[in-house]
Amino acid sequence: MKKIFLSSTLGVMLLSGSLLASDIAIQPSALPQKAQQFIKTYFAAESVSFAEKGSDDFGAKTNNGVEFDFAIDGEWHSVKSYAPIKNLDFLPKPVVNLLQSKYAQNSVHEIERKISSFEIKLNNGLEISVGNDGTVFKEDR
Repeated sequence: MKKIFLSSTLGVMLLSGSLLASDIAIQPSALPQKAQQFIKTYFAAESVSFAEKGSDDFGAKTNNGVEFDFAIDGEWHSVKSYAPIKNLDFLPKPVVNLLQSKYAQNSVHEIERKISSFEIKLNNGLEISVGNDGTVFKEDR
């Protein structure tokens, strides 16, 4: 009985692992037009070196290590970088104003878009949740 249970558990784990690994490499030109335009507009100095398509999203990475996640329609979900993200113009103006005033001494390294807010990680380890209107909901270290 134990052998059957272990065998079935192992089988499920292997199957789920293969399903999770369903991302396939694609040419950067195969990214949705909206995603290509986002990179071209806000990260013009970057060159996409790798792109992939998942079952419900796209990913891209530049030569300088900036990583992007996009929805299937090309709408951006997240931007991550080891180097500071300099151009924040893709964020609502109140969020940019907040970052430039309250967190001016820090640099932004990760931005994740939520329904009506953003999760932003700064170089000092601070993670902030900010509404579209620039209201800070939460600060965590």
